[in-house]
Amino acid sequence: MTATLLDDLNFATACRVAFAGFLRFGEFTNKTEDHGTRPIFLATKLTRSGVRFSSSFDHVQLTLKRSKMDRCHEGAQIILAKTGDGACPVDALLRPFNRNNFLSTLSTKLRALGIHADGYSGHSFWKGAAQHAHDSGILDDQIQMLERWTSRAFRVHFMTNTSVLYKLNHQFQEGPPAPLSLLLPPPS
Repeated sequence: MTATLLDDLNFATACRVAFAGFLRFGEFTNKTEDHGTRPIFLATKLTRSGVRFSSSFDHVQLTLKRSKMDRCHEGAQIILAKTGDGACPVDALLRPFNRNNFLSTLSTKLRALGIHADGYSGHSFWKGAAQHAHDSGILDDQIQMLERWTSRAFRVHFMTNTSVLYKLNHQFQEGPPAPLSLLLPPPS
């Protein structure tokens, strides 16, 4: 596989996961300097070990070890429902992605479409996801829960049943969900 094809696959995966998971830019990318201290990197960044597929592959559970709204550094669990379409985050989720490569590829792809890239950043995904959720009729408190905007929303997220998060994410992406097949045990 060529480096260009690999970058394109990583970029497409990052876009799907970022949008479906209401992720902030720093939650799904990393900076080169983040790799300097491996123990800190592993304790704070999303890594392959933080991506868990259900046994039936109907959803993925992302474990964010730290996020902007996680003031207590407890982490966050994000459920991504499988949609089976071209934008499915579960089907696309394969590899991590570098922050600088992502921004460069985003800018290049937007320019190729004739869109000024100046107004776009990694934050465009979580902002766009919130707007799409609102436009889809998802209630504001449910959007806050999916978005993790405030510390209050963060606590609600942890108290929310995984099945509820799965149904909300599936509704956000595709409409009424199928039943959740298997709950994953909490990460150790």
